[in-house]
Amino acid sequence: MKSILIKLGYNGEVYDYATKKTCGIWFAIIGLVIIVSSLLGYDLCVNPIIFVVGYGIGFYLCYGNKKIIFNRLASSQPSCFQKKMSNVALGSLGLFCALFGSFCWLTHQSMRTIWLFLFIATALHFFVFYFVHGKSVVVLGILCLAYGVIGLLFANIPFLYIAILDGITKIIIGAAMIFQKPGNNKNTFYCKLF
Repeated sequence: MKSILIKLGYNGEVYDYATKKTCGIWFAIIGLVIIVSSLLGYDLCVNPIIFVVGYGIGFYLCYGNKKIIFNRLASSQPSCFQKKMSNVALGSLGLFCALFGSFCWLTHQSMRTIWLFLFIATALHFFVFYFVHGKSVVVLGILCLAYGVIGLLFANIPFLYIAILDGITKIIIGAAMIFQKPGNNKNTFYCKLF
């Protein structure tokens, strides 16, 4: 593990979770977008227009124009390692979506199954963000992964219930992240390796 961290640019330094509050706002926005787009999704499960527009606006507000939210809430700039791990997390999201999407396309899955796999892909990429934002994203990842897996295992549970639960969870954890102190990685397992 230590050699992997070194290759990714981590050398045992202590850093703050500087962008935790910004990420909290992002989670709250995307949670709301998931709820609204699933309420209006009907046969598509999630309304793609509402989802894409909401996602785009939320991303622009939080990360696209840094003057609006990012610079006001970030306690400092993320470290080079955190930036690299953010890119790894986003790359893993793309990879998981491609893998799950290919599986769903090749096996002719329903829209419900496709969206549940997308929720699972999103949950999995949260675990990589642990290095950027701390334990909150691990909790979110575990819960969202559980919702997706439960939805796949129990087809009688309406997708809308799972989507609303997923969205509410993102809003609650996002709000908690907004009001938490940024914290740092001083007591993490990977910092103790050095």
